Amino acid sequence: MPPRDWQLRVDDICESLDLILSFAEGQSLDCLQTDRMRYDAILRNLEIMGEAARHVPDEVTAKYPEIPWQQMRGLRNVLAHEYHGVDHEVVWRLIEKRLPELKRMMEKAFPDGEDKA
Repeated sequence: MPPRDWQLRVDDICESLDLILSFAEGQSLDCLQTDRMRYDAILRNLEIMGEAARHVPDEVTAKYPEIPWQQMRGLRNVLAHEYHGVDHEVVWRLIEKRLPELKRMMEKAFPDGEDKA
């Protein structure tokens, strides 16, 4: 299979962000701790974001240093390899505090999935 274009990887990040935020909308930490299917869906999309970020070229990530590319990649590694140690509260804080801002950054940098710089 030929490699996917990096712009499709950006689309993957944006789609996963939208999915996570929709899965968490109107929910609470308690819900995250008890609704295993919702929690697993959120973790899966966080992993997708990190894997997609890994395939965005350095010259693109350098243009947008405000976007936490390395943190997305690092989180993916934690979720994939240290899954047993993932803390629900940390995931919930990420959803509440960091992902809405990340979504705004991605939309500003890549309106309609395009690299504007």
